[in-house]
Parts: sequence; C-alpha cells; structure tokens
Amino acid sequence: MLIGPISLIFCGHLGDPIQLDGAALGISMINVTCVAIAQGLGTACDTFFSQTFGSNNKKLVGVYVQKAVYIFLLALMPCYAIHLNLGSFLRLVGQNPEVSRLAGRYMVIFMPGALSVFMYIVLVKYIQNQNIVLPNVVIGIIANILNAVLHYVFLYQLHWGTDGSALAQVCAYFTLFALTFLYIVWTKAYKDTWGGWTMDSLQDWGKFARISIPGMLMLCMEWWGFEIGVFLTGLLGTTELGAQAVLLQIDSLWFQVPLGIQISTSICIGQLLGAGDEMGAKTAARLSIAIIIVISLFPLVLFLLFQYQLPYIFTNVSEVAALTSKLMPIVMIYLFFDGIATASKGILYGTGRQVYGAVLLFISYYVLALPIGIPLMFLTWLRSAGTFHIVTQSKI
Repeated sequence: MLIGPISLIFCGHLGDPIQLDGAALGISMINVTCVAIAQGLGTACDTFFSQTFGSNNKKLVGVYVQKAVYIFLLALMPCYAIHLNLGSFLRLVGQNPEVSRLAGRYMVIFMPGALSVFMYIVLVKYIQNQNIVLPNVVIGIIANILNAVLHYVFLYQLHWGTDGSALAQVCAYFTLFALTFLYIVWTKAYKDTWGGWTMDSLQDWGKFARISIPGMLMLCMEWWGFEIGVFLTGLLGTTELGAQAVLLQIDSLWFQVPLGIQISTSICIGQLLGAGDEMGAKTAARLSIAIIIVISLFPLVLFLLFQYQLPYIFTNVSEVAALTSKLMPIVMIYLFFDGIATASKGILYGTGRQVYGAVLLFISYYVLALPIGIPLMFLTWLRSAGTFHIVTQSKI
C-alpha cells in the first residue's frame, strides 16, 4: 500500500515544515497503531488460510475468515483509544506543540479509516491465499490514484491542509475495502471456501491467537522500533524529523517489493505444507531467498544514481531534502538487508513460526539497535544517522 508515501509527498509540497512534520508524525502513528497491528494479525491469516486451502477441507477457510473478523474488530478498540489521545501524549513527552496538535487531529480524522484497514487486511488475505492476486493489484492502483486525486483537491484546491490529507486517506482505505468486498461477492470467489456463518467460528480462538499475537508483535516491534526513531528524531529538530520521515516513506515504497515476495512465499509454502509436500515447501523457501538477494541490488543502484534528486519528490523544503540526501548511503545498505529479511519472514508465516521471528526481532531491535542507537543520536555527531547505522547492523 502506497497510501502513506503518496500522502506525505503532497503534504511535503505545502511549503510549511510544521505541516510536513505534523502530517509525517500522524502518518507514522497511523502506521504503528493501525496498519502494523492489522498486518501483523494478518500473518495468522497467511498461515491458516494457505494451509487450509491447500488441504482437502477448503470450507474451513471460511471459518477462519470469520474468526479473523471477530478478532480484528476486538483489536481495533485499543487502537481507537490511542488515536483519541495521541495529540495530548505527544505534547506531554516534549514534541513541538503545533506539530503535536496537527498529528493528533490527523489521527482523529483518520479513525473511520482504521476500520477499513482492518477489514481490508482480512479480505485481501482471503483472496490472496486462494491464488487470486491480479484483482488486488488493480484495486490497489485505483485506491492510490484516488488518494492522489483527493490530496490534490483537498490540499491545493480546497486548502484543507493536513486535515484534507487525513480525509483523503480515509476515502482511499475505504475504497480498498469496498472494492475488494464487491469483487469477492461479484465473482463468487467465496464459493469453494465459504460454508456460511457458523458458531464454529467462536470456538478455539486460542489457536488463532497463538499465531496472530506473535505475528503482530513480529511486525509491530520492527515498525515500532523505526517509529521510536522518528519520535526521538523530532526532539532533535523539525529538519531532522522531516528528513527521517522522508526516508521512512522511501523505505515504505521499496518495502512493497520484498513484501510481495514475502506474501507469495508464505502462500506457496503454506499451501504446499497443507498438501503434505514438505520438499516442495523447502524448494520454495530457497527460491524466494535467491530471488530477493538479486532484486535487492536494485535500490542500491537506483538510490546511488538519484541520491540528490529523490528527496525533492517528497518535499520542497531544501534543508530537509539536503539532510535526506546526506543520509541516503546508509539507508541504501539498510534497504538491501531489509529486503532479504522481509522475504525471509514469509517462510516463518507459511510454517506458522511467528513466535521465533518475534523473539529474534525483539533481540535485534530492543536489546541491540535502540539501546546503542539512541545514545548515538543524542551524544555524538551522528544525530539522526545514528539510528540507521544501528538498525542496519540489526538487519545484518
């Protein structure tokens, strides 16, 4: 999903660093308190949907879909509580008052979109694990185009500022959910896997939770680690915060590539294991790693060639663009290893071993990366570059 990066591009060209920082912080918080949680819980869908679809009892997929809907709706409630109180929390911990106010408003306006995010993740996992991929690509293109058009209208024609950006995101995520739901109903993509609503979906939630909670922690701990860096960078100044936000959106753009390989890997391995083909699953795992190693060379070349041009796509604030360009070399190395790590997670998702990934990520980020990176930010000349140096080492 490119909705966040597109939103930041438009906000970055408002010409006001305060609005850029407010939107960047709001988008970052949406990522960690909404999108990351939904996608993390969705790793359980990758495990159960794919393995069940690969078995002889495909109707059981529909039961797992119902479980996912209920569990996702429950998980949404604490997310809403965070959204309502984020602005006050940011001011409390020392963020710029105006940036905190804008970020808080951004989160509150976005709240209806959070429901769309959670339900979209369930539906898209449902069709992806039935080997239905192309419609999701088309729907994603439509939603991203709509997001860009609405940003242009709301920000540059109606002059709604960051409020308009948040509203455009709400519309874009609802479009993702609505079009995916309509596709499933219109094409009857459910006919082989849906046996109707059943009380069985209220049973044995523990089995789903034992996979979904570690999966959520696995994704959230990584995403939270990054966003903690964004949050702390805001204490260094608005220029540093803007540059960090731009780099994270560049990371989000590239992340879609290894994410696609991760999804295909988890689906393929899950279906092969569900069918009892362990050797086929091992072959798929090796192939995915080989592919991502080759593909991950691409951002190294691209960002090296356009190191000084890429930042201006996201912002016209010259100080932010200059600092972003300065930090690009270490980010390029990070993206290479992050691509390999992201694709490797697909193997864990397909085999239902999210708990191992959660433990490894906790050690790499919270035992190694952040305790070393935070002093580098505030006590050395590296400042915001310190976080990327340590996070890169944690990926390696």
